[in-house]
Amino acid sequence: NCLEEAFPAEERRERSDMQRIMKKNEFHPNLLYANGNPAGVLTYWRFPSFLFIEHFAFLPAMRGHGLGKEALRRFTEAANGLPVILEVEPPVTETAVRRISFYKACGFQLSDEPYEQPSYHKGGVPLSLRIMSSPSVISHELFLLFRAETRAVVYEAEDETEKSLS
Repeated sequence: NCLEEAFPAEERRERSDMQRIMKKNEFHPNLLYANGNPAGVLTYWRFPSFLFIEHFAFLPAMRGHGLGKEALRRFTEAANGLPVILEVEPPVTETAVRRISFYKACGFQLSDEPYEQPSYHKGGVPLSLRIMSSPSVISHELFLLFRAETRAVVYEAEDETEKSLS
């Protein structure tokens, strides 16, 4: 499975959760092909004000051939002007730095907004990540909307404000 190979357990859902999420109208899972063979995956969420790429990965044998850049170019063009947002690990490891450089080469901009991804797993710890967006750096207003909508719909996490009031 491409997702299991590309993402550690804390950065992806359990299979049972994935089957449930597949029924949500906003969720769009896509297999990516090269020469007629499955080569990767791009899952995204469509919201009225933005598109959120939840997972994007190619099988190891398919990497380094320009397929990722081409897939992202097509995806951002098809967004018809809607901002495209994704999460990346902070640039503290060589792999994370390379990944951020790849997305920058594809037209994504790194945000300075502090961000924690809610855990995919009940009782799990949030992940400290960074946000990248295309075609420009995400505005503070859009960041707040992105965080609220993805917390509620994608991660099905409790609202932080409700939690602090109780």
